[in-house]
Amino acid sequence: MRIMFITPYYPPIHTAASIRVYEMVRFLASKQEISHIDVVLWNPYRIAFSGTHTPLDKVTVWRDNMGRHMPTALLRHQDANPFFMFSWRRITRRYCRMLRPDIVLFTSPPGSILYGADWCRIKGIKFIIDYRDEWIAVNRNLIKGMGPIKKI
Repeated sequence: MRIMFITPYYPPIHTAASIRVYEMVRFLASKQEISHIDVVLWNPYRIAFSGTHTPLDKVTVWRDNMGRHMPTALLRHQDANPFFMFSWRRITRRYCRMLRPDIVLFTSPPGSILYGADWCRIKGIKFIIDYRDEWIAVNRNLIKGMGPIKKI
């Protein structure tokens, strides 16, 4: 079985989220029934991926650099930002076509990244959504602080 992770967090980005995803990948890579794992990493806030991570057998990390020349203003408020929604869908479509996974695992604070799950649904690709945050309450609080046009 081929698994594809889609995430904005994975080493060499050293955060709690990236270590958590790395440990999930490491665990799954140790399973005999898993033939390969592709990790698709896109985080426009961390375009310059510096540092290293411990390579794993059966794992390939793809770092997408889309948006590296984008103005910072376009990268604000990820979940309420259409640029992020369309970016995650584009990334999902591109890598699903290229890598042909059996199952896609979306791991992130849910929100705009889940727009990529629509592509999987349309194409009949199995997918898993890994929720880890209470994102609805967080987004409601963010939206309350925005001006009337941005709220829409």
